Amino acid sequence: MNTGYYMKVKIVDENHIINKKPVGLIKLWGVTQLERILRIAKLSEPTLIEINSKNDRKIIDKIIKRVNLRDDIKVIISEKRSNKRYDLVLDTKNVYEIDLKNKKIDNIHTIDKSKDKKIAETKIYDLNSRLEPASNFTTHYVIRPVGNFLTKRFVRFYPIITPNRITFFAFIICTIGAYFLASKGYMFRMLGLSLFYISFFLDCVDGPIARITLNFSDFGRFLDENTDRYRIIIFYLSPAIALYFMDGSFYNIAFSFILIGLVFFNSFMILKFKTAFLKQFDSYISAQNIFMLFSIFILIDQIIFGYLLFIIVLSAISVYIYSKRKE
Repeated sequence: MNTGYYMKVKIVDENHIINKKPVGLIKLWGVTQLERILRIAKLSEPTLIEINSKNDRKIIDKIIKRVNLRDDIKVIISEKRSNKRYDLVLDTKNVYEIDLKNKKIDNIHTIDKSKDKKIAETKIYDLNSRLEPASNFTTHYVIRPVGNFLTKRFVRFYPIITPNRITFFAFIICTIGAYFLASKGYMFRMLGLSLFYISFFLDCVDGPIARITLNFSDFGRFLDENTDRYRIIIFYLSPAIALYFMDGSFYNIAFSFILIGLVFFNSFMILKFKTAFLKQFDSYISAQNIFMLFSIFILIDQIIFGYLLFIIVLSAISVYIYSKRKE
């Protein structure tokens, strides 16, 4: 049995009307207030949830099914409030945010009037669309700004557009881009480059939308992590194949396999040593930075990718020697 930090949770859904709708059924970024609060309650790992609501029972059951609560969570639905003691009481009039790290739930806004809906959406977006500072130039100045622009547009179409669907679509786009990038012909390579950039942009969208809509899942985390690994491998291999068609030299493909190993090896070294130098070096060999350079090479149709990889491999050897001395 799970022993959460709020074991017994009560959700109060009074029939307060805003814009001719019960406040519990008002949607913030495509998610009803009742569903939002249920997702927050779920993340607090409870054993019991009581919902006091006069809304249609079928609608409530549908929302509960969509939230996909664990089987060991007991759910009670009633129109009357009980006098039992609860660890946490949530009201659908309030907009909450949950801090999973510190196990804390905060009320960030109260919906009393129609204008409060827009204010609440702005606060939710501002709190959840922020990403950790990017360690490389390309992500910070190119990919993140476009990703933020797309996030604000795509989140309005939730639940049609979900984080997992974005991750999967980015995976498909990346695969198609790799095919064109490894093809003969300048225009095919340009198309491949464009699709790869779209994939990078979408990679900055699924996470913020998951946080804004509170749509977290173990499968989504698994999908995101593994498609990122796939993107790294396919990214470093397909340009080498493209350059093979450009100059007929096989060494580019050999260097790409070396670089793939280097990227994963460097990630392992960062986890083991956690030095600022390694993190800085990781920012230099990031897929986004190298892809930006490779884009320039493709645009000017120059065959220098192999030499770039050679320099990076030499740099990796120096990083390894430096790390061993720090042991």
